[in-house]
Amino acid sequence: MKVLEASLIPDEPGVYVLCMRARESQEIIPGKRKVIHVDAREIYVYIGSALKGLRARVGRHLAHQGKKMHWHVDYLLQVLDIFEIFYAMTDERKECELSMQINQQCTFFTAVEGIGNSDCHSCPSHLYRHVKTDAPGALDAALRAAFDHVGLVPCILAIDSEPQTNEPGMQYRINNIQPKINAK
Repeated sequence: MKVLEASLIPDEPGVYVLCMRARESQEIIPGKRKVIHVDAREIYVYIGSALKGLRARVGRHLAHQGKKMHWHVDYLLQVLDIFEIFYAMTDERKECELSMQINQQCTFFTAVEGIGNSDCHSCPSHLYRHVKTDAPGALDAALRAAFDHVGLVPCILAIDSEPQTNEPGMQYRINNIQPKINAK
């Protein structure tokens, strides 16, 4: 299988959503924040911005080794694996709008209060638990709808999050890359 290289992610500014699963259920402390419980049976989505370039920011999240713990998501990624990335190119700060759209979909998501939004006072969080449904594709549809509500068309990278221990660098394998531009 092919190793995800940072060059596959555009270098333009943008906004992104990391879809993640816990390797095991456990309690963690993201930075200096409260203790949160991550459940291996749940899916988590984290919303972030990359105004200096998606390639650098998302590439940093995908890198496991030698990373200084700086953001809440760095602590989360010690126990959560990314399995899918939604992103859109924009030079506007859209992560809070996107977070609010996800928050409004309370049937599908619940906020993990105060995570990833320390510099934002309008969002309850930038980390959400996805409420499981029996509907196939519910997560995908909900995230596409959130991007659509803020006027963005997402690109999607589906990733096999099983680590490649014999490969340096990015340590994630691509299963599928969907087209960069989806017609409206």
